[in-house]
Amino acid sequence: MAWETRPNGRKFFYHSYRKQDGSVGRKYCGSGKRAQAKAKEIDDHKRAKLRERVAIAAWRAQLAKLEEPTDKALQAAEDLIASWLLANGFWKGKNNDRKWRKRRAIHTEK
Repeated sequence: MAWETRPNGRKFFYHSYRKQDGSVGRKYCGSGKRAQAKAKEIDDHKRAKLRERVAIAAWRAQLAKLEEPTDKALQAAEDLIASWLLANGFWKGKNNDRKWRKRRAIHTEK
C-alpha cells in the first residue's frame, strides 16, 4: 500500500497486491475519503494478521516447551533400545535406510 505524491502536490493511494502468477499488481484507490478508508482497512487487516502470527508463534513456543519432556523420554528409549540391539549382535546399516541388522555368524571350516 502506498500514498504517492504527484508533481502537482496531490496524494493518490495505490494498493499493491500479489497476483496468482506471482507478479505484483497495483490498484488505484483514489485520493479522497474513500482512499483513506481503504488505506485504514488494509492497515487494520495487516495489523490483525500480525497479531495472529504473533499468537501462533507464542503457541508454538508453548507447545515446544510441553513437548520437551516427551522428546527427552523418546530419546532415552531409543538409546536404551540401541544399546540392547548392539549388545545382542545387531548393527546399523550403512546405506540410506539405516535399519538395524543381525550380524551373520562367521563359519570357519577345518
